[in-house]
Amino acid sequence: MKENIYKADLSFYKVSAISDQSLNFGFASSVTLPVVQKVENNLYADFWLKINNPGVEFLSIKNVKTHKIEYSLFTNQFQILSAKSDYHEQTNLMPHFLSSESWLHISLLFLEQEGKVKFYCNGINFSTIALPIVFNPNDYQFEFGNKNNESVFYIEQFRFVNLNEPVENVFKFSNYKNFSSDSSDLLLQLNFDDANSLTAGAENLITFENIKFTKSNAPIFHEAPELNLRVLNNFYELEWSGGDVNSASYYVIESLEDQGDYIELCRVSSEKNKYKIYSYLAERNVNAGVVFYRVKQVNSDGTIVYSTLVKIGQGEIEDIILGQNYPNPFNPNTKIEFEILQDAEVEVIVYNLEGKEIEVLHHGFLSSGVYKFDFDGSELPSGIYLYKVSTPQFTQTKKMILAK
Repeated sequence: MKENIYKADLSFYKVSAISDQSLNFGFASSVTLPVVQKVENNLYADFWLKINNPGVEFLSIKNVKTHKIEYSLFTNQFQILSAKSDYHEQTNLMPHFLSSESWLHISLLFLEQEGKVKFYCNGINFSTIALPIVFNPNDYQFEFGNKNNESVFYIEQFRFVNLNEPVENVFKFSNYKNFSSDSSDLLLQLNFDDANSLTAGAENLITFENIKFTKSNAPIFHEAPELNLRVLNNFYELEWSGGDVNSASYYVIESLEDQGDYIELCRVSSEKNKYKIYSYLAERNVNAGVVFYRVKQVNSDGTIVYSTLVKIGQGEIEDIILGQNYPNPFNPNTKIEFEILQDAEVEVIVYNLEGKEIEVLHHGFLSSGVYKFDFDGSELPSGIYLYKVSTPQFTQTKKMILAK
């Protein structure tokens, strides 16, 4: 049986179709991935796993200096996932039941300062084991292998990350092709699209034996953009950002009115910048009942993902949320609070019951937001007064009681 050894660039990342291929580990197959990148904080590793039959040890973590397998992950015949070490104390063990033929997200976090490694399945910490007193992540390699001739397992999308934030923050990237954290650094990402993903480059050693590539249905996809909407007088301002900026080719703004079909409003090329905020002004149609907006992200591999829908009612929009003054009754001071939902010219006026204007608290432009105005009734007699907040599109009035 011939072992294939190639020089490989572990930082290689090839953009590909969603969940294209996975590594198929049949009997006597293996892949070894050394940790060669500089890890300045905590080493985080993750991958997707599917096992068709239980009872297989699928990952060993070996110290290349001592040649000892210090940690391993396995399932028993009862489909229980566990971690073990023959050399280090296990301080937490919560065996995790695995559903057969289901994809699971496995992650490992090496906490050097705390002296322990944590093992997670779908974000749940199922085991914690101590690290050696002297720990250097570059002394280790990850060895995936199958010595059970009755079992087959699959691996998809493997990563090494230099973690510099709570681990819960990076769990959100587990389903995405791209890793775009502002605090942590991606050291390695392998998507196993074909043999080239294991043999590309000429810097670092990856060894593999008897590996097959199988069509993958792992829940991995391109990240979708985030869409927000701001209401202006006669327009809606649509803003979007994020998504898989490395893979996005262009974006399409689409709208749907009532029970019709989605129509394209505009098309914008991707600038490949995760900090870029795109915007589009959509004219408000007062004749429509409800309008839905979304962003379609078309990726360079031909795949498409959509943002979440933004729904807005049309026609008469109540752009003021007016609260009850506090205290009420009051003597002699009270506060009037309201929220403006869209930028507008705003008037805040107090009247008596005869409709006589008592005081103008505000007259002028206000940006959307929450505002408070003080009203002093020390020069007024006890009684019921009205306060009105109005914009060009909407007016709302409430009563308040001055009790001396």
